[in-house]
Amino acid sequence: MRHPCIVSVVIQAAVLAGAAASASDPTGIYAIIDRVVLEPETGDPERAQIWGAFALARGAREYAEPVRGYLYLEAAEDEQKICRREWTDLRKLAGSGKVVAFGNRWRQDVRVSPPTAKPEKPKRYPFGFGLTVIKPTRYTPVRQLMGLPAPSRPEPGKTVRPGRVELTARNAVIEGEDVLYFFEISDESGKKERSAAIRPGKKTTAWKPEMVVEPGKTYAWRVWVTHGKWTGTAAKSTFRGKVEA
Repeated sequence: MRHPCIVSVVIQAAVLAGAAASASDPTGIYAIIDRVVLEPETGDPERAQIWGAFALARGAREYAEPVRGYLYLEAAEDEQKICRREWTDLRKLAGSGKVVAFGNRWRQDVRVSPPTAKPEKPKRYPFGFGLTVIKPTRYTPVRQLMGLPAPSRPEPGKTVRPGRVELTARNAVIEGEDVLYFFEISDESGKKERSAAIRPGKKTTAWKPEMVVEPGKTYAWRVWVTHGKWTGTAAKSTFRGKVEA
């Protein structure tokens, strides 16, 4: 029997148990949803692109470090109604910055596609125990998601005009007077430049490195936060110098 769709502010018992809960936490996916794209947009959707940050269950006890991108999922013929209900609830959560738990670590086969990847064959939407909104906690996958910034400019995979470029990230959900941001950029040769600690802006945080972007060259950059002695996972992005005619 399938569980009905549930959106609540109850912390799962596994989360309340803290780090030791990783041995028994059945949740398949912890996520912060940015947007949900339904296919088709009108009528009854059969597929969904769920964009945001995701920490996927890995093995029997762990969760992979969170990454940004999207899940491309489809509804099986006998599960379309409940899929659509959960997609609708995920859409309502989009942009809220709240962490949501769904899926089942024992019954899912999903992957996070990078923001620059084109949608390919969708995976089956993973049912678990409904949707549960998780309150802020130090539980590892939740805290890592809350501490993950979102690279926004340059847009991932885009080209930029040669010269110096400003790197901008949408702020992580985690807040506090001791939250600091760090950036790092590297070129194709492996040369790197790292920022000093930066106080967060109101909604975004930016840094302008001295490194000069050259035409046709690809650059990788990272941004992460620290919260006191805790260091979050780095969010990664790339861009390319524009070859001007």
